[in-house]
Amino acid sequence: MNPAVIFDLDGTLVDSLPLVYDSFRHGVAPYRDLPDDEEIEKGLCGPVEKNLTRLLNSDSELVPAARERLVEYAREHQDEVTLYPGAQELIEELFQEEVILGLWTGRDRKSALRILEKFDLKRFFKGIVCGDDLKTHKPDPEGIIWLMELFSVTEKAVIYVGDSEHDIQAGKNSGVRTIICENTHQQTIRPDGPLVKSLHELKTLLFDLLSEIKTGE
Repeated sequence: MNPAVIFDLDGTLVDSLPLVYDSFRHGVAPYRDLPDDEEIEKGLCGPVEKNLTRLLNSDSELVPAARERLVEYAREHQDEVTLYPGAQELIEELFQEEVILGLWTGRDRKSALRILEKFDLKRFFKGIVCGDDLKTHKPDPEGIIWLMELFSVTEKAVIYVGDSEHDIQAGKNSGVRTIICENTHQQTIRPDGPLVKSLHELKTLLFDLLSEIKTGE
């Protein structure tokens, strides 16, 4: 059986969440009290405009200016986005082992591709689904299902790697094995499946599970 691994991006492969939170805060700063990380997190799996509308109490007239502030801040601080230790090596090893690689992120396509190209990772992924590609967003499983159809694999051949409650529910809703990787941001979530502390720890678990898939166990 030909296995596939689908990765989330922010908080899983790249250390970008502090910048994401600060960008949203900067965007809405003139219009309301600054939201905390938890409030911003609730709307991250979807278009920026949708989350800004929610944070601005549905005042759509404020969204364009807030989005402009957010984008400008994110652009000015984009060098703060870094790969988590072990991300490059893990992706390259999986690719060399002919594991099909996919990416499913709530981030918009333009900024997602900018990050992937910055670290020369785009070439490894056979399929990429971004927050503005589909009408649905995590925890709806459509992103995973779309990639499975593209890869011509069943849920038994797929492992999904994420970092949030949205990822846990999306994996459950699609019926695929899901691993949660905390990296540097400790959370209070309780996944049904495995939880690892780093990408180095993830690597060992992933290759064990991929071996089981390949042998049909």
